[in-house]
Amino acid sequence: MKEGDIIRIFKNNIFNLFLVGLMMISIFLCWSSQTQAATDGDYTYTVTDGEVQITKYSGSGGIVTIPSTLSGFPVTSIGDDAFVDWSGTSITSISIPQGVTSIGNTAFWGCKGLTSISIPQGVISIGNGAFSNCTGLIAISFNSATTTIYDDANTIPDATKIIGYDPSTAKDYATKYNRIFEVIDANTNPVNSVRRLFGQDRIDTALAICKATYPDKVANVILATADNYPDALAGSVLAYKLNAPILLVGSSDADQEKVLNYMNSNLDPEGTVYILGGTAVVSSAMEGKVTASGFTKITRLGGTGRYETSVKIADQLGVKTGTSVVLVSGENYPDALSISSIAAEMQNPILLVQKDGLSDAVKQEIAAIKPTKVYIIGGEGVISATVENQVTQLAGVDQTNIVRIGGIDRYATSLAVAQYFKLTGNVCVATGNNFPDALAGSVYAANHNASIILADGSLSDQVINYLRTKKLTGATLFGGEAVIGKGIEQQLGQLIGQ
Repeated sequence: MKEGDIIRIFKNNIFNLFLVGLMMISIFLCWSSQTQAATDGDYTYTVTDGEVQITKYSGSGGIVTIPSTLSGFPVTSIGDDAFVDWSGTSITSISIPQGVTSIGNTAFWGCKGLTSISIPQGVISIGNGAFSNCTGLIAISFNSATTTIYDDANTIPDATKIIGYDPSTAKDYATKYNRIFEVIDANTNPVNSVRRLFGQDRIDTALAICKATYPDKVANVILATADNYPDALAGSVLAYKLNAPILLVGSSDADQEKVLNYMNSNLDPEGTVYILGGTAVVSSAMEGKVTASGFTKITRLGGTGRYETSVKIADQLGVKTGTSVVLVSGENYPDALSISSIAAEMQNPILLVQKDGLSDAVKQEIAAIKPTKVYIIGGEGVISATVENQVTQLAGVDQTNIVRIGGIDRYATSLAVAQYFKLTGNVCVATGNNFPDALAGSVYAANHNASIILADGSLSDQVINYLRTKKLTGATLFGGEAVIGKGIEQQLGQLIGQ
């Protein structure tokens, strides 16, 4: 072989090695841009394409509320062996957020202290042995008729009662493996029906909604006044983050006792009570009753007014720089209610603003967050162009990243919000003539990936046409027939299944 040939072969080999190196670097960079491992408190997790899979829980057990987001990303998967309980008794209750779509193999193996668990509607699949050796598990509830359960007798313990729809994959599993099966009460079935959550008054309605949203024990609750709206309007985002029901507190001893009874039955004694607003809205006397009931972890989020309170709530979220924010009128409630469930799911802070300007506290918050996008809910008659211009200067965002969504009135605005964000779940309907029912229902709607449509006497033709495009399989009404009439229930019933 000639010297020139050797040199040529050597150069070719070097070039080939260079190409292979570039390919390996490209693969590594691609992988690292999509999958990141991290730890946040009790949870180790990975982020892939903006979605979180929890890979390990290292907490002390007791009542465990799995967060709906970690580091600003939605939790969508519980990985293999993530909650394996070697002690067998430390985990006594687990709340799974609605955003979870998969539960991995042996994810909850050995959780012998667990007595019941509710599988959210969004869960698509449950892996092999997910609840194996959970010998204390009395009942498991499936809120979807189509969740795929790994076809093995060990996926769910022998003695566990399975609760679900008829027909459903849960019933098929129970039949095949000779398990006790209980059909979910048709009156509370959100699938293929219209579900109405209500009570004798706004306090009881809020309690009915929170029991439907969180049927098991909870680690946090949020208290807001039942008598006025401003301080509570921004609370849905925090409630969703904490997997916490919003409880409305009345001024009478009887109304307050209802809330305390719920907390005594459903709140972890070591849980945290968040109070929205100052003592003028949720009194120090009520706070004293909470403490007297044995709940000592109390966080009050209140400012000198409604605008500063919304900032205090936003601060509690701990969002990252660049997170989008939502601006709503602090002078009325409907537009905030329309966006409440959507902002909760997106974990975008809701800030209250005046028609023609921003308070100093809100200005500082916007400057600190530096949002890359700002949603303004309502037309210029509600939030003027002056506010829009102030936001542009404070956040340094281009005009194209300020999105205004509004209609000719509160009902048209709620429809416009639903059409813009295109949530894939069914729909929730609340009265547009008062705030309490939709406020309490905001977390329920977020957990079901549903928009809240505000209604009056009947659903408009525009709303009907929109709902036809969604191909509804169910709907939920917040409030009794005195606030959401039978006619609306019938309209929704006719739309389901079309």
